[in-house]
Amino acid sequence: MTEINSGRRLRIDLWADVVCPACYVGDNRLQRAIDESGRAEDIDLVLHAFELHPETPDEILDNSEVLANMMGRTVAEVEVGEERFAAVARADGLPFSVRRGHRNTKSIHRMIKLAQQYGAGLAVMDVVQRAAFAGDYDAFSDEFLVTAAVDAGVPVDEARETLRTDRFADDVDADRVAAMRLGARGVPFAVFDDRFAVPGAATVDGYREAIEQAFTSPVTA
Repeated sequence: MTEINSGRRLRIDLWADVVCPACYVGDNRLQRAIDESGRAEDIDLVLHAFELHPETPDEILDNSEVLANMMGRTVAEVEVGEERFAAVARADGLPFSVRRGHRNTKSIHRMIKLAQQYGAGLAVMDVVQRAAFAGDYDAFSDEFLVTAAVDAGVPVDEARETLRTDRFADDVDADRVAAMRLGARGVPFAVFDDRFAVPGAATVDGYREAIEQAFTSPVTA
């Protein structure tokens, strides 16, 4: 049978990476769309990990140099593309520094997984992401991650233990596999109500329309 998706909760699954500029813009737009939808209390936004560059070293490097080496381009060429992202982000009111840090993001995702157990995964992601794109190289440091998690309500001993171990590493890997099985080839990648996906960074209006579609279109039970 079919029923209209009203009077029930909407789950939005979002795959993203901390160092991804499209995610930075898209995550912010999706959260704005949820806040402006008039249905925020009925929406569960569930964050999932997606390492764009799992082969990146686990040390703080210069983002422009990392991308230049990865893409076989010069730093100047890479930063032309970064300036385009910067213009989009700044138009959305987001700080964006072309020269910023870069690090393997598995530890960050593992800390976010821990924070999710305390209902604070999105909060930690937002803090780290915004600081990183503002050009704060320390945003990738273990101490910054611990502070962000503790400020969001995670016990400090548990935060430090998570960084000392490989806790949640399998969950991070499983998130990426799940996204690719759903057809994701990059991030951000949002799935609405397990029924349809919105790949890439949509506009706020685009996300709002997807939310409305998920709430009002018939679903098969």
